[in-house]
Amino acid sequence: MLTLGKRTVKVSAGAMLYGPRGIWHGVENTGAQVLTWCAIFSPAGFEQFFREVGVRPGDEGRLPTAEQVNAIAAKYGLEFRDG
Repeated sequence: MLTLGKRTVKVSAGAMLYGPRGIWHGVENTGAQVLTWCAIFSPAGFEQFFREVGVRPGDEGRLPTAEQVNAIAAKYGLEFRDG
């Protein structure tokens, strides 16, 4: 499911999505399969958030806490909300 502003839209494999700056957007995997996606950010820089919070497969014991993720997110102007 894609949330864009106040709209929620069901999407399927092969969909292309655009989330403009300043408009709330999010993705929720409601299926049984692993969700794989490719994201392009412009201007560059926001991808650093994912580098800071991500861990390599097998290193899940090093996942940051929710507080750490929120602190890192704040550096990039990102905020989370409950679904």
